[in-house]
Amino acid sequence: MRRAELVLAILCLVGAPAAAQDPLTPLPPEAFEGLCPPEEHPRAEDHPVDEVRALLAAGDVAALEARLAERRAAGTGAGDLVSRFDHVLDGLTARGVPLAPFDAWCAARPEDGLPFLARGMRRITAAWEARGTGVAATVPEAGWRGFREHLEGAATDLERARALLPDDPRPAANLITVAMGQGWPVERTRALFDEATRRDPRCFDAYNAMTTYLLPRWHGSPQAVLTFALEQLEARPDEPALYLLLNVALQEQGRGRLREDERARLHERLRQGLARLVDTYPAWTAGVRPVMELARASGDRALDAACVRALAGAGAAGYQQRLGEMLAGVRPGYLEPDPAEAARWFCRAAVQGRQAAAVNLAGALIAGKGVARDEAQGFLWLLRAAELGHPHGMRHVGSSLLVGRGCAPDVERGRAWLERAAEAGDAPAMRNLAMSFLDTRFGERDLARGRAWLERAVEEADGLAMMHLGGMLTRGPEEVRDLPGGVALLRRALAAGVAAAAEDLREALSRAPELRRPGDPE
Repeated sequence: MRRAELVLAILCLVGAPAAAQDPLTPLPPEAFEGLCPPEEHPRAEDHPVDEVRALLAAGDVAALEARLAERRAAGTGAGDLVSRFDHVLDGLTARGVPLAPFDAWCAARPEDGLPFLARGMRRITAAWEARGTGVAATVPEAGWRGFREHLEGAATDLERARALLPDDPRPAANLITVAMGQGWPVERTRALFDEATRRDPRCFDAYNAMTTYLLPRWHGSPQAVLTFALEQLEARPDEPALYLLLNVALQEQGRGRLREDERARLHERLRQGLARLVDTYPAWTAGVRPVMELARASGDRALDAACVRALAGAGAAGYQQRLGEMLAGVRPGYLEPDPAEAARWFCRAAVQGRQAAAVNLAGALIAGKGVARDEAQGFLWLLRAAELGHPHGMRHVGSSLLVGRGCAPDVERGRAWLERAAEAGDAPAMRNLAMSFLDTRFGERDLARGRAWLERAVEEADGLAMMHLGGMLTRGPEEVRDLPGGVALLRRALAAGVAAAAEDLREALSRAPELRRPGDPE
């Protein structure tokens, strides 16, 4: 079964989501019956980065500092390593944020270290923006000039912040990156690391920056980065975040640098340590994601699933959907199937706007997989997926409205949803729309519109559309009959794996034996 696929009874739920097009119909309480009420849905914490950027741009220093002080007082979220203040500070100083407002902030608060810390951090990202990410030989002179100028400014700002903020580890931690770019000697750089971790032993930015400095492509060697990682783990054995340093170090050890038994021992130690990291900091997405990448690269499905569960529990909607797929058996071999838990995670992801999760949840409800079978409840989630823009959700809503499955019948509304799915490229929707014009249960037959939509579905290589159009051309009214064309379509349908086309082809050839070819069904 394909990774994005969940087949439940009448639904085949495959495909990439499309852009949302409609205002969303509010979900009534009955949509959540037997699932998870909305108040129990974990969501990723919303850090007010856009708000503080806007305050900085507006030059509202008082409001900016008040908001930052509030985030500092809020501490660190449950299961996270990074404080709420640092999440916002990192966002405030990220690439793309204009530098000029930082100048105004520093001018307004010349005796406060925070604006100089922030400007120094922003100048570091500006230095790498100027340099680019290519190897040194590809960097133009203008890039090097900007790189040097921004790093010099960052060094000045961070040294000032370092003096004004004697208990804050961030100035020294960020100066390590300046040291890396300017080529400071290792002794001077290591003193910055010692200062930052003395001020705060949990300042992961300092560990990360020092590890990067020691990489062979900067100022170290494979042995230097491995020695540093092992030293830090020895000094702080209870801090699982430091196993990310060992992960980097082991990636730098080429073939032959370590004995195989030593390499195996370190990799097992790393695996155990990273499992502890995920358990300790499930909400630290920047730490959990590299663990997940390593788990996938090594084929460690248990650790991969633990990472997905951690990120899902932290409120990441995409991982909530992925966890649902693991539990539903769509991604086999990761977790013991649990359709009931899968439905709950699909529900959480769907509430956050994951289209495929809403379709998969609808499928579970309509088929009774892990939840009580309820077509009306399933229709509510199909409608949510359709309104979010999922072509297959649109198709299933349209088909349900045609026949009144889980809802009151409404042929015109059903056709409207099928047409939207068809225009989004969904071939089965084209076919279903065609049949709504050809089947008299849905009103007066319209051969022209039915044929037109079948032809579009055939262009998309839909085998069932080939069979239906072939049947129309071989058995339909005189004004549309085209026996050779119909036979050709029925052959294509049969070649596409539609076994039911054999009987129609056999019947057509009985009336036109001159069209028979070798290999046709007898």
